[in-house]
Amino acid sequence: MLLERTLKGQQAKNPNLTVTLNRSDLEQVMGGQTTFDKLLAEGKVKFDGDL
Repeated sequence: MLLERTLKGQQAKNPNLTVTLNRSDLEQVMGGQTTFDKLLAEGKVKFDGDL
């Protein structure tokens, strides 16, 4: 999996997937405390583009 990180206010020129979530939720995913599937079910993450 290739994950491109951007800074707030900056975007990749041609993204094929945009993931929108709070930083605290991302930290919970990285720490193994939750998953993207759970966040999606809770309405806390949005995927836009090619999955």
